Amino acid sequence: MVTGEVVGYCRYSSNNQREESISAQKRFIMGYAQNCGLNIAEWYVDEAYSGKTDRRPAFLQMIEAAKAGKISKVIVHKLDRFSRSMTDTVNYRGLFRDLDVELISVAEDFEKTPAGNLMMTMIAAFNQYYVENLSTEVMKGMTETAIQGMWTGGKPPLGYDVGEDRHLVINPEEAAVVRTIFEMVAAGYGYGRIVDALNEAGCRTKAGNLFGKNSIHDLLDNEKYIGHLIFNRRSSAAHDGKTNSHKYKPREKWIVYALFQIPHSSLSPSGGEHLAAAWRNARIAASPSPLKIRLSTAAA
Repeated sequence: MVTGEVVGYCRYSSNNQREESISAQKRFIMGYAQNCGLNIAEWYVDEAYSGKTDRRPAFLQMIEAAKAGKISKVIVHKLDRFSRSMTDTVNYRGLFRDLDVELISVAEDFEKTPAGNLMMTMIAAFNQYYVENLSTEVMKGMTETAIQGMWTGGKPPLGYDVGEDRHLVINPEEAAVVRTIFEMVAAGYGYGRIVDALNEAGCRTKAGNLFGKNSIHDLLDNEKYIGHLIFNRRSSAAHDGKTNSHKYKPREKWIVYALFQIPHSSLSPSGGEHLAAAWRNARIAASPSPLKIRLSTAAA
């Protein structure tokens, strides 16, 4: 690449945009460049990456190219495509200024004056406010959904489907498999024997895959099978966008809705024995299992 070339940066978020938005952004950028007699030498594109963090591969490649003196201008359709973090916007704009790299927003067209600098900072602050406020409103809606006992999204656990009213309903065929798993655990079978029996009988997970020891463990530890629908359990993403799926919020912040009432609801760390006892009293275990004899024979 020749030193000091003009590049375009495009981004769309997985939350509310699609791949087609990249072509639209490029069209606006190319139109601006042509009107100014500029040529876009290279495109940096991040697809399905949030602007709340700078952890975007193409964005970071562009920054490294700028540090190497290969870029003179970065053109974006709107400032929120560059970043939705006010801190990142200000910091990288300062870096660009030190590197003599100009950041150009086609839609906002900030003037190269103190007033233009102030306006860019204000727009950056508003961009951050917008995404934070949107996140708050989405969480508010999902919280209300959870309080009403409705499913908040994602794939339901094995044995359940999502009904038209967004409440969990029993899937009889899958429920028979789940019921058999708990009965086999209560009878003393190990994970390996249960997995072999299920797979040999042609049973599959909710995703249609073969059973494994991890899928059995996760099923036994799933509190939905003792009537607890839990929302707002996992910790929020850190500032850098990373999420630790094993880190939970304090239990008092969880939203727990009773799917149904059963006598046994205590949980041990492993969960298996107590859940198996609870399962016999759960609503989903009301009818006999058509798989019981077949699976017991396969596991023998």
